[in-house]
Amino acid sequence: MPRARLLLDEDTPLLLAQILRARGHDAVHALEVGLKSRDDGAVMEHGITDRRAVMTHNVKHYVPLIAQIGESGRSHHGLLLAPQLEFRDLLARTLHLLAERENDDLTDAVIWL
Repeated sequence: MPRARLLLDEDTPLLLAQILRARGHDAVHALEVGLKSRDDGAVMEHGITDRRAVMTHNVKHYVPLIAQIGESGRSHHGLLLAPQLEFRDLLARTLHLLAERENDDLTDAVIWL
């Protein structure tokens, strides 16, 4: 099965995407794909179009976005909500999730890291 594909929101460290790629994961950061200073809806739409789960610290804005997507009958490729953690802990939780979940497992999922 295909491995999970991630789009990291601008509020997450760019270094996280770089390390994930170095370890063989398909991860891009919002800054790397032209989403600098774009609103959360644009980031989520990019994730849907590019078949990527979106990872963010921004629970306040993304949870309502996911609700709107569901209410409209559309699907998304996952939302990973991460608390503000020390970098090594955020990396460890992300790697753990990627080891356990595949891309199809994330469809329409909302996961707290």
